[in-house]
Amino acid sequence: MRPNIFIIVGGSQTGKSRIVRALTGVSMARPYSSLVGTTNQGDINVYIQVRSLQEKHITPQDFINTIQDRNYENVLVALRLRAINIYPEASRYIEAFLNAGWTIRHIVLLNANTIHNQPANTPPPMILQTGGIPSNTLASQIRPVWQWL
Repeated sequence: MRPNIFIIVGGSQTGKSRIVRALTGVSMARPYSSLVGTTNQGDINVYIQVRSLQEKHITPQDFINTIQDRNYENVLVALRLRAINIYPEASRYIEAFLNAGWTIRHIVLLNANTIHNQPANTPPPMILQTGGIPSNTLASQIRPVWQWL
């Protein structure tokens, strides 16, 4: 199965995890599988990775293997904009997802204007400035773009 992936990208302390929690209602930093209501498909089952893959020390290939082994159709993931130690920048994860045949549905970019080396054939990111704005307010801006309830 080739999953649809929804991505939140930002630097350190930009609110990636808080926005993921506000979008989905999950409470902890562990992975979840949860139903998310949509405006056009009813409820969809989404694998939710709250903390960024780099912060969780998960390589692109390890994450791809996890999702494919469990046969998830929809994925929400947070990524750090820049690399952390051996864990690459967001663009390298996105490139690996594309190479695995995944469909990049949407990208939200927090407190930045571009993703360095963003791969071709990916949607332009929705750019949000998060400073002082509550996570629920930011999530309410993302939901209609993603067609999530």
